[in-house]
Amino acid sequence: MSGDVQRILITSDQIRQRIREMAAEIERELISQRTTEALRFRKAQGLPLGRPRGPGKSKLDPYRPEIEGLLANGSTQRFIARRYNTTEANLHNWLKKQRLKT
Repeated sequence: MSGDVQRILITSDQIRQRIREMAAEIERELISQRTTEALRFRKAQGLPLGRPRGPGKSKLDPYRPEIEGLLANGSTQRFIARRYNTTEANLHNWLKKQRLKT
């Protein structure tokens, strides 16, 4: 008898899990539909889509002369990134945007 009860409990837990999964899937679909409709509306109105462009400023900009000097002296990007408290990826992208030797 206890085996039957355990099987029923497992089954009811599985059913509850499936219900939660279905609810989450329905919610994802609704969000996707709302987003698609909103983008279509903005496009039809001639409004810009996507993230607005920022000012194009970086926290590394004030340190450009120092960074150029460090690069000229052979410092690694890892060292420079740590020195200015940023990531290597951010430094790499900044160097590329500034057209500096990477």
